[in-house]
Amino acid sequence: MKRILSAVLSLLLLVSLAHPVQAAVQADRRPDGEMNVFLLERGFPADYVEGLTPQQVEDLYYLAYKNHAYYLSTTEQPVIQPYGNIPSDQLYFGITCLCSYKKTGGVTYIDEVFVYISYNWDTLPAIRKIDAIAVNWDSNILVYNGKFTAKDLAFSLQKNAWITYKTWDRPATIAQGGLGIYTYIDYAETTLGTSFPATGLQGSVTFSLKPKSDYTMEVGQRDRTSVGCEYVHDKNPLVSSVSFTYQGVWVYVDVGLMQDKAGTNTQINYIKH
Repeated sequence: MKRILSAVLSLLLLVSLAHPVQAAVQADRRPDGEMNVFLLERGFPADYVEGLTPQQVEDLYYLAYKNHAYYLSTTEQPVIQPYGNIPSDQLYFGITCLCSYKKTGGVTYIDEVFVYISYNWDTLPAIRKIDAIAVNWDSNILVYNGKFTAKDLAFSLQKNAWITYKTWDRPATIAQGGLGIYTYIDYAETTLGTSFPATGLQGSVTFSLKPKSDYTMEVGQRDRTSVGCEYVHDKNPLVSSVSFTYQGVWVYVDVGLMQDKAGTNTQINYIKH
């Protein structure tokens, strides 16, 4: 009887010790639902948040949380392309802007703009090599401020999970009013001589812009500027053919006969001083 009682007491002790540890682990990680609520509190539209992937929700949550940033704008309209378009039901490609504020003399100004660009291949392309993303802005209003990060994710069939397999801390090319980044969609795992390609592909690009001079972008809707971006998919089965070119202070992707494009932009409203 003493042995049984001792065993029961030991078990209760283990349970009581394990519970606080488990609670601490859970408290250290915010559930996806709480991240969604946080984004809504920061001004993100509900229909936009509901359409995000879990990875995009996490990206935007930490971007807003760490930088004390709020929703500013998101994709407004597709940019008409003169070349082959990537259908929207095949590739989601969007741009979102957040911003932090500063207040001086009772006036609220835009202090920093955070650009978040994401893509998600809903229908995987037949050719998967290296694609390219170019982003441009008005360098007379906004200047590049760093804080750059980009990553490519793939869904591993073997691991049954999303894997971040490419990351960068700087763009491939940059000008006064634009930057370019290569994105890799060629993920595959090889086991016992058999190749297992990704069953899902997505990625993101994040960086910061600052008003060209202090106290020039008061919060309001009298003036506006835009940030535009394009995704170029390389369909050449033989060689990689995506590269960047410059037009003034902007960066573009050279477009060939075996490339498709998707483009979009977003507008930022403000009052110029």
